[in-house]
Amino acid sequence: VDPENARIPYDKALLYAELDRMDDALAAFTEADRLKLESDRLYVNLSALHQQQGNSEAAVQALSRGLERFPRSLDLLAEIAALLAREGRPREARTYLQRLRDLAPQDPRVSGLEDFVRRVEG
Repeated sequence: VDPENARIPYDKALLYAELDRMDDALAAFTEADRLKLESDRLYVNLSALHQQQGNSEAAVQALSRGLERFPRSLDLLAEIAALLAREGRPREARTYLQRLRDLAPQDPRVSGLEDFVRRVEG
């Protein structure tokens, strides 16, 4: 599989999403994933699409898949921590927040996410 070929369905997915053709966007993102696009942004965008469609569990799964491929992605760690906190799952959010903190303690998202998770916990 030529990784450059994965860029084509990814670019199509972004265009479909802009045109509000969400089913086509989902299919194209899925194809880019199958072709192993070398970009963590694929999973951030795929998760956002699932969230738009009200499917938060699929959104979490997309980010988890991304982290399997890109375990040190600060963007994926921040996204999944925020999503889990929004979904009322602060304990799980803390796991990813800790990984983010360990990799990039000075990342400005760390303190913001820490405050957000603390508010969710009550």
